[in-house]
Amino acid sequence: MDFLPLSSDGLIYTSPIVGNKKERKAKRYAKGQKKRKIMLASNATSAEQKHAIFDGILAELTDNGLTFGDLMLYVFNPIYKQGETRWQGFFRNRGLATSILGFWVAPENGETAREEVTEWAGDFVADLAQEAARNVTSSKYLQTGSGTVDAEYVDGFSIPKLHAYLQTHTRIVMKIFDALATSTRNLRKDLPSRIVKRATIVTSAALALLGEFSHKNNFSRRIMVLYLYAAGAQRQTILVMAHLGISESYQNLTHKPRFTILRRSRRVDPEDPIPSTPPSTPSLHAHVYTPPNPELLTAKIENLRAIRLGTLHQLSGAMRDMAQGVAATGLYAASYDNINMVFRAAEQVVGKTDSQENGTCSTIWPLWKATLEEMSINDLNSAFGAAAPLSIDDILLSAPELQLMDKCLRHCILRIIVEHGGEKFERFRDELNESLPVTPEQIDLHKTPLHPLPAWNIDESTIIGNAEVVEAIHAELGVKGLAHWN
Repeated sequence: MDFLPLSSDGLIYTSPIVGNKKERKAKRYAKGQKKRKIMLASNATSAEQKHAIFDGILAELTDNGLTFGDLMLYVFNPIYKQGETRWQGFFRNRGLATSILGFWVAPENGETAREEVTEWAGDFVADLAQEAARNVTSSKYLQTGSGTVDAEYVDGFSIPKLHAYLQTHTRIVMKIFDALATSTRNLRKDLPSRIVKRATIVTSAALALLGEFSHKNNFSRRIMVLYLYAAGAQRQTILVMAHLGISESYQNLTHKPRFTILRRSRRVDPEDPIPSTPPSTPSLHAHVYTPPNPELLTAKIENLRAIRLGTLHQLSGAMRDMAQGVAATGLYAASYDNINMVFRAAEQVVGKTDSQENGTCSTIWPLWKATLEEMSINDLNSAFGAAAPLSIDDILLSAPELQLMDKCLRHCILRIIVEHGGEKFERFRDELNESLPVTPEQIDLHKTPLHPLPAWNIDESTIIGNAEVVEAIHAELGVKGLAHWN
């Protein structure tokens, strides 16, 4: 039976290691050094042999009028079908391509060579960035599309989620942005809060550029303009933010629906009656006027409404629809109060000064674990009519109620101290939570959603004004025509 040849020339005969501990240690060190010298000599011989082979190949290429570049083109150009050679001899060794690219831009190479490689790398990365932008746009992840801006749309905005999405789908671009925002000092001394802030800045820059790549990628811009408007930013501020690509324009925010289907002299209003005659006599060269049919325009107008409405009007309409849905159940409560707002002019000139607006606003919310039977107005009137006259005993608190009120007031004061007293009082938070007063009338822990209604130009400080506010609330919610209204 034939065996495979040994990888070495045979056994290496050495003297045994004997003596005391110190002598054995010295002998082991000497043998290790001897073995190392033999290995280095072998490697040097092997390296010399490889260099000789490579020099021979280069010399043979030169003798035949070829260059090393011709050999590279032959191996790496797909048209020569050298895929097996490329994989086995080059790409299979992970990191070899990276090392060679690093050598090409090393300072030892000429400036011309470095410039060419750097220019190619920049163009390649630019192509990757454009491809990533096209993929993000095709995915419609940052687009509103034909949908409307509603509560779910706004609640879905999350910078960490957008950052994770961009890290996955635009990895190279985000790597470049992160390098622009990170210095060597940042790597040494970065705190977790600073890392999160830098991620937010990088994500904001990427979203602004993607919004410029395609104006359909307007998710972040629409959310930012809503935030600016809600925070009281003036029109000029929003315009500047829009020019910087951070937010949507003020016009797109407040755009009202306009219909592009024209009559001869004015735009179509869907509530206009069909005229029996044209608004003017057409000329001989004009087309015969045909009045539009509102029934046929209904579908078109509804489609145009979602597209032409500004962001603010879309959100307002969606929230009003949600409030009407809550009111349709009949299990809701409402509150209202007056509002006073001052709109200041940046530059006061004739006809453009500060103005104060007064009105009334209202909010509704769903009732917790209520039923329609408990909402009976007849039962309320009957109980009110059968109630005994009010006495002083009905107002004064009992002894247990006074004790509970005292505990609640003490706990409220302690909570204010812990919440706003700084770090030294923070350590009492657990004890404060344990001392929270409880009562049998406590309802289950839950979050009450609030649904604001539009503001009205009604003075609610009078009896007539209060009645008008109630009528306005009912009209806005559309509850008068429901089955449970009576």
